[in-house]
Amino acid sequence: SRYSLALLRRTGVFPSGRWGRKGAYLIRLRGEKKDILYLGDGNYRIVTRYNASARYAATVLLYASALKKAGNR
Repeated sequence: SRYSLALLRRTGVFPSGRWGRKGAYLIRLRGEKKDILYLGDGNYRIVTRYNASARYAATVLLYASALKKAGNR
């Protein structure tokens, strides 16, 4: 589900960097000791149309982010 940033902040979820959007998708991956939370933008929704798995979508988006950072060096 998509949530407003105001609601996410009230529940203690904050973007790790600058977030230029009004809302976000909350991605929760269950870990052995604790859950890992990510915020997804519109691309998250597009990726989950192809495969509804949150783990798959998070992997694709994290990989894309790493490629973008590597290209900016």
